[in-house]
Amino acid sequence: MIVCQCRVVSDRDIAAALDSGAGTLARVCRATGAGSECGGCVLGVRAAMADYSRSNPCPLHAVPTLEPALVGGSAATLAGPATTETKANEDTDAATQPPRRRVA
Repeated sequence: MIVCQCRVVSDRDIAAALDSGAGTLARVCRATGAGSECGGCVLGVRAAMADYSRSNPCPLHAVPTLEPALVGGSAATLAGPATTETKANEDTDAATQPPRRRVA
């Protein structure tokens, strides 16, 4: 599927750029030429990158799933008890953050 009409960049070109190491939107656009003319395809490039990452998860950031039967306990015991110190830090961290602005 063509993502960038100006430079005729397809989703396969975006996948090839991601395979070669372009991990950010800017690097993919630089490698493929997408977004350099009118910029109207940037959201399409981002969507193609998201589709690629869903179908090709990063092995370095994959979270292994452990079966509770293999570990000898339930998922609740694996997580451990929640401490009040962690809860207090979460409350204070949220209070110090500025409110988020909604971008349309």
